[in-house]
Amino acid sequence: MLIDLDKLCVANPALHRTISLFLGYTSGTYEMDLDSLPPQSRARLRAFVKIQKQEPAQPSQFDQRLAEFQRQQVPKPAAVEPIPPPAPPVPDGPLPEQIRMKDLEAEFQADLRRAIDERGAKIRLQRFADEEGLLPTDENAATVKAYLDRELKGYLSAKGVELAVLNEGPRGRNLLKFRPPVAQPPPAPVVSAEVHQTLSDGTTQLPLDVSNAVLQRASKEQARDWLARTREATGKYLRPRNSFGAKFI
Repeated sequence: MLIDLDKLCVANPALHRTISLFLGYTSGTYEMDLDSLPPQSRARLRAFVKIQKQEPAQPSQFDQRLAEFQRQQVPKPAAVEPIPPPAPPVPDGPLPEQIRMKDLEAEFQADLRRAIDERGAKIRLQRFADEEGLLPTDENAATVKAYLDRELKGYLSAKGVELAVLNEGPRGRNLLKFRPPVAQPPPAPVVSAEVHQTLSDGTTQLPLDVSNAVLQRASKEQARDWLARTREATGKYLRPRNSFGAKFI
């Protein structure tokens, strides 16, 4: 069976590639044994050949030249100016907004900044509770939120929390509740260390804040030395500690 590879390439490129592999040619007319093809390719090639036989014969070269001459003798119609295409329809409403990557990036950065600020605000609120005694109550949270809504359009940040506590706390309108301060114990009195020397009678000097009981048991030299040092230190006569008169000095 004769196969025109050029026509086959136009009619069925996929089948043309298969037949070309069998024949070893891609163009021209060749005799081919259909039994050597796979069943599917064989059926497709039979259908192609059948269609080619049903097509009318191509006109000869003379007939083609005659038809071309006749076409040249026919007067050409006057050129008609082409009709311009209709204007595109105008939409009734506004066009949908086009999404731009620049806008998406800006929106992402804004969302990221907002998330960071909100986290900072929560950390700052917790520090106010831990370090300054701000009570973590619903009333305090509502007061802070109301300030942010009123003054900062509801934007939550550490700076906004600080402004809310400053203006709504004790130094402002005093709407926020804090834990009462815990009284700190007074610092222990600083007692300077005295250096006690040995007196002429072999005894040791008494401390200036000696009790009355110890002073009564002291030697004459200790008592005389204690009195002289006391007057030198204070410029007046001191009674021993824990005595009744010491309360009035």
